[in-house]
Amino acid sequence: MTETSPRIMLVEDNPDHAFYIQKGLSKRGFHVDWYTEGPSALAKAKEDPPDAILLDIMLPDMHGLDVLRELKSDNRTLFVPVIVVTAYATLQLNREKEMAMTYGATDFFKKPFKVDELATTLRKILKL
Repeated sequence: MTETSPRIMLVEDNPDHAFYIQKGLSKRGFHVDWYTEGPSALAKAKEDPPDAILLDIMLPDMHGLDVLRELKSDNRTLFVPVIVVTAYATLQLNREKEMAMTYGATDFFKKPFKVDELATTLRKILKL
């Protein structure tokens, strides 16, 4: 990791998923800060906006789509790309994906996914 590593905020309550994403992206040159709760992630994102946010939908304290809406309604985080990640079942997945994109998500990944694909998407979004 260098001073110019893109800063990624990961909002994920599952430690196994977070470790997989954080380790995989770190190996690919990203700096990943992990948050387990929506309110603390929102506060940090507004205080010091990251280059991109990876946002789980299923959080224990706040629905991920509510986090997304709040991010996109604040001028400090309005233009921060947000990739939504979820493990929702197929029927819910389509509805959640549509809502996430309507609320301003940049992309949507269904778990499980390959970190290489996520890294490629992040590079495209951040134009690296």
